[in-house]
Amino acid sequence: MRDRTEAVESMEQLAVVWRAFVLDRDAGADVRDLPGIAVRWADCRFPFWNCVTLTDVDADTALLGRRLGRAADIMRAKKRPGFLWLFEDLLGDAAREQVRTAAGRAGLAYAFSGTGLTRATLHATAAGAPVYPRIGFRPNSPVHFYALSQPPAPHG
Repeated sequence: MRDRTEAVESMEQLAVVWRAFVLDRDAGADVRDLPGIAVRWADCRFPFWNCVTLTDVDADTALLGRRLGRAADIMRAKKRPGFLWLFEDLLGDAAREQVRTAAGRAGLAYAFSGTGLTRATLHATAAGAPVYPRIGFRPNSPVHFYALSQPPAPHG
């Protein structure tokens, strides 16, 4: 079994920090903690501020499919677009192999990748995660960002 300590730490940091960011922008923002899903939605025009993330550890393929479907439903109900932040190291092995297929079935499309840290999220390119030895950076947990494959219809 894979050590998921760093992935859990990255996901928990996102949930805690993004809650504070979102509530600082709007005290009435959606910061629900649902079974297996943390919603941190600022309803901001800048979609990076609007996020949901999966919080289950070692989710199997069936649970992943249900969580992705629920996350997509939440995103579709929002006025402004955002991202699902998916820490792939939290998933069980079979679920990791099927994540993009399951995301597509839920109506989500891969957007870009990054890497989780103890204190930041950095953009990763196709060449891999960035390395910054001078500041002691060591990437720990891959995070993939998904958006709705069909953006929600504008709200009136």
